[in-house]
Amino acid sequence: MVTVTRHRSPSVGKEVVERLADELADSVRNLDTSSAIFGIALNEALLQVQMHQALNPRGNRHPTWVATVSAMQVGSAAFAAATAPGLVEKLTATIDMSHPDIATIAPRDLLQCILYPPIHLFYLFVRKDHEGFNRALAEALELHKAYWSREDRSDDIAGYLALGPLAMACLAYDAGFPIEVESEYLPIRLLDRSWLGEFPT
Repeated sequence: MVTVTRHRSPSVGKEVVERLADELADSVRNLDTSSAIFGIALNEALLQVQMHQALNPRGNRHPTWVATVSAMQVGSAAFAAATAPGLVEKLTATIDMSHPDIATIAPRDLLQCILYPPIHLFYLFVRKDHEGFNRALAEALELHKAYWSREDRSDDIAGYLALGPLAMACLAYDAGFPIEVESEYLPIRLLDRSWLGEFPT
């Protein structure tokens, strides 16, 4: 088992937790007023998940799961609203054009450390390469840690959860891959689905 430690421990006040929950609730109530609200609500929902995971890295507390389910529901609604013909072609183009040596859409360190690793993990998942997937997962977490360890980013709440690698690890776990990497960046209770069925989704 490979272990990747987190870059630091967060401090988030109760008032921040409550404010984020109120903002998300307002956005969800207004989803039918504009398509732009979907993006705002999704960003707020993801920020809420990141905040809860920062405070609860094992992902075993009720508020963490409520935030996670809310984000899944908002994400599903946004995806359903945005889905259009050509999705497979778009995914293929994304994989082809996302390598840090080719892509120019974002700063190189963001591409290399955050955006590209989940795409590479998806490629290994599709190839059913269990060993390669675990090596790449450990590398993705180390790259995530390096990116968020920089002094100007180290306090950012987004750095406490490796969302892309977590999504790919959950996909692989559900497909029967042995996950041989552990980290507070990958909350174990989200990965092993221990709360599955406890919430309507």
